[in-house]
Order: sequence, then structure tokens, then C-alpha cells
Amino acid sequence: CIMFASIAISLLYVFYIYFHLLLIEFYKDYIAITTTSSTKQLMKDILKTRKTVQCYVGYNLAMIVLGLIVGFVIAFAYNPETIALKSKIAENGTVMAITFGVLFLTILVFFGIFWLFYRLLYGILLRRLYTNYKELKKIDL
Repeated sequence: CIMFASIAISLLYVFYIYFHLLLIEFYKDYIAITTTSSTKQLMKDILKTRKTVQCYVGYNLAMIVLGLIVGFVIAFAYNPETIALKSKIAENGTVMAITFGVLFLTILVFFGIFWLFYRLLYGILLRRLYTNYKELKKIDL
């Protein structure tokens, strides 16, 4: 139990560091977008910011899936109420398939809900950035 907790805490630190690096990168990309830049540089800055936002969304979705998997493992391994389920799984493989199927569907539903949320929230920003990029590309040609 202690080893699993120390691994989980170590992963948490790694993910927080990565999260802060993404925020710093986004801030630098955001500051770099200025109207005084050349058209070509402005297009590069917009695309770089767009990629950073996509990385951020992907990072958050991966963290949701990983967090759910770790949560299910902890609940299954250390919750005393799952002893009956563990014995049924040991006796019958069908129960194991059903259990993992339900867990997979739960992860898929949560992933879908959060993906739709991010698609709505950041999709607007990314669409605007891409529209600006296309307009600048027309001007540059």
C-alpha cells in the first residue's frame, strides 16, 4: 500500500510539473501574438499557440483517464467492501469480464463528457485561431 501511494504521489508531482510547463508555454505563446509582427511570424505564433492548447487539452484528458484507472485500482485493491466481488471474480471469469467492461464503459463515458466540455470550451478558441491563420495566409499570398 505504501509503495503504491509513493508511486502515485511521484506521478502527481510529474504531472503538476508538466501542467505548469504547459501554462508557462501557453503564456509565452500568448504574449508573442502581437499585431506588430510580420504576417509570417504572426501565423507561426498562432499555430504554436494552437498546438499548445491542443497539448493542454490532451494532457487533461489523459489525466482524467489515468486518474479514473488509478482510482478504480485503489478502490478494488484496498476497499473492504470489494471482498465479495473479488471472490466472485476468482470463481467465475464472466464476472471479471463484466466488471472490467463496466469499468471501461465508465471511463469511456467520463472521457466523452470531458472531451465534449473541452471541445466546446477550447474549440471556440482554436477555431478562431485557425480562422485568423487562414485569413493571414490569404493576405500573405
